[in-house]
Amino acid sequence: MRAFFLFALLGACGEKAVPTGPEDADGDGVTAETDCDDDNPDISPDAVESCDELDNNCNGSIDEGVKVEQWIDADGDGFGARGAYVWACTPPAGYSATSDDCDDLDPTQHPGADEACNGVDDDCDGVADNSISTVMYTDADGDGYGDPATAADVCVPRDDQVSNGIDCDDSDPSANPAAEETCGDGDDHDCDGYIDIAAAETIWYSDEDGDGYGHPSIQETSCDPPPGWVAIGGDCRPDDGISYPGAEDICDGLDNDCDGREDEDFDIDGDGFDAEGCGGTDCDDSDPDVSPVSVEICDDDIDNDCDGRDLFCGYDTAYTTSAADARWTAGGSNYDAGRLIDVGEMDGDPGVEVVVATLYASSYNGGGYIMPTATTGSASMETVGYRINSSYDSYGAGRSVGVADADGDGYEDVIFGSPWASNPGVRILFSPTTADMNLSAADVTLLGSSGSYFGHGSDLGDINGDGVADAVVGAYYTLGGRGSVYVKYGPLTAGSSSLVTGADAQIDGTLSSGYLGRTLRAGADFNGDGIGDVVVPAVYASATGSGSGTAYLLYGPLSGSTTMSSADVTINGEAGGDYTGVTNSVGDVNGDGVMDAVLGSYSSKSAPSGGSVFVIFGPPSAATMTTGSSDVIIRGTTAGGLLSSGLFSNDIDGDGNYDILAGETGGHGGKGGAYLFFGPLSGTITTADAYSNISGHASGMIGDGAAIGDIDGDSFGDLLIGSTSDGSAGYSGVYIFYPSF
Repeated sequence: MRAFFLFALLGACGEKAVPTGPEDADGDGVTAETDCDDDNPDISPDAVESCDELDNNCNGSIDEGVKVEQWIDADGDGFGARGAYVWACTPPAGYSATSDDCDDLDPTQHPGADEACNGVDDDCDGVADNSISTVMYTDADGDGYGDPATAADVCVPRDDQVSNGIDCDDSDPSANPAAEETCGDGDDHDCDGYIDIAAAETIWYSDEDGDGYGHPSIQETSCDPPPGWVAIGGDCRPDDGISYPGAEDICDGLDNDCDGREDEDFDIDGDGFDAEGCGGTDCDDSDPDVSPVSVEICDDDIDNDCDGRDLFCGYDTAYTTSAADARWTAGGSNYDAGRLIDVGEMDGDPGVEVVVATLYASSYNGGGYIMPTATTGSASMETVGYRINSSYDSYGAGRSVGVADADGDGYEDVIFGSPWASNPGVRILFSPTTADMNLSAADVTLLGSSGSYFGHGSDLGDINGDGVADAVVGAYYTLGGRGSVYVKYGPLTAGSSSLVTGADAQIDGTLSSGYLGRTLRAGADFNGDGIGDVVVPAVYASATGSGSGTAYLLYGPLSGSTTMSSADVTINGEAGGDYTGVTNSVGDVNGDGVMDAVLGSYSSKSAPSGGSVFVIFGPPSAATMTTGSSDVIIRGTTAGGLLSSGLFSNDIDGDGNYDILAGETGGHGGKGGAYLFFGPLSGTITTADAYSNISGHASGMIGDGAAIGDIDGDSFGDLLIGSTSDGSAGYSGVYIFYPSF
């Protein structure tokens, strides 16, 4: 009753009633009774604790759960180590939120660091050097195979370590998995676990006809077969070299394949033509490349098109230099004549003229000869040629030579590189040359920088498409050995000038000690655009191993200053020590109308140091490649033979396919020689596949140089093989072989 009365009284007085209840001053939905700070809406029992030195959730604790251990980072590398720490929300200076530093006194050691070859666990993964070491084995006997008991993890292998451990006797270089078993000596040479057992139990059969299959009843058991005996018998016609098990049957009334049937097929080779003896027109039904519609291949001892004759190329399959049609000798000993030879039309007469460099003549002043005509027999170049003398201002002349028409008069001119002079340069002689002369009277002199070996590589060739040859010169020791190439566009005019400051184009090497420009060739069109290009190796580059070598193709025209990083094609050697491009040539080896690059590697590791020739067809199929993927590979088969010591490509027989003459100065029993390969060529072949094999007849350096050119004017190419040191045969010079018909 009292309460009602009071309410009525207040209402009667005209005043509004004020509600009463719990207070929430900060509007955070929690009343002051439970809110520990009702003036701050971010503080309440419902709030989440923050790292701010406040009791955000009103539980009586400040920053609980958000302050964590921050570990001391003594070395300042951003990673702490377990030990001293402080509680903090974020790491103070000198501390880190992580504690997995394996050495907090070394800033180079921490998780994620690059592992170095130092015996230390740099990346804190618990293992030292684990990402860069490899297992190597000691090769004590130097045969390329290691002792399995000497396995060791190493970062940088020693010279006597190899990556395999499969040598069964590391004290004997003649015992290894690649060795051949020696019959009857009681040793396991080939590491197969057996001592002479295979050889001792071999049954040999007499192979009288040389077809690889022996007489079924004439046999003997021995370690080594007698000459003409084989390990397979079963020859049904042991006196017939074309009849043996598995042979192709031909229409001759005989059981050629030893299957008990005669002439079961007519078109044995599947070329669409039946054998002549069976009423057809195929003159050799065992060879699908022989038929009335086949293309005749010259001098292959096969009537390819069945017209009754073989097209004759003019060269037999084997020669010695003693049978050469002509021999040109230098006028003095130690001239080094024959290392570099080039050919060109220099006087307008039938037949090309020949340039023979004499790098060491006149106390290394160098020079050369221009040989204007073909000769027979032995002749001195002093007598039948024009002597190009050199003096000290052109010291080392003849280290490079090239031939092309640089002044546009229709005669091909000659360039001599003289890289050893105090002012190194090139000298260019305008043709025709009609008398002996000195390079001091050269028509054009282009000079380089002192000490750059300017002119070590040089050539003349049209690389801007104007029909006149340009001068392209290498200086391999610029830029600390990276090397440079300079271009001066023709037509050239008489006079002397600096090519370093007056070049129309300059291309600098990018590979350390690559020696770009040590050799080069200019003027061949590798990409089929009608403009000549340049092939220039960096012989000592190490892209795939120390001294593997790299060759570049530069498509003309060239202008301005650039580097080899802009080369159109980069060709790296297969392996260290290949020195790719140490010799080089150009030619349309596959006859498609586009020139191909021909690169020599006379120390090629891929051919047991026997040397190789690599041909890259133009236009190349890739911008970057290795010589191992070349379109043609010719392997030397003689260790130390130095195949490609001399190298030249030209079309001998006018069939549109360029042929290759490759010197092998360390082969042929130490006498040197050369091999001739007729184009078109493809795939991988060896010197055993050469069309012609020319052997030296005296100890020396026969095959140190090579060239092909029609010097006698009969429209067929002649072979020129240089010999820089000819032993008992006399002074250095050139052997010439003319085709015989």
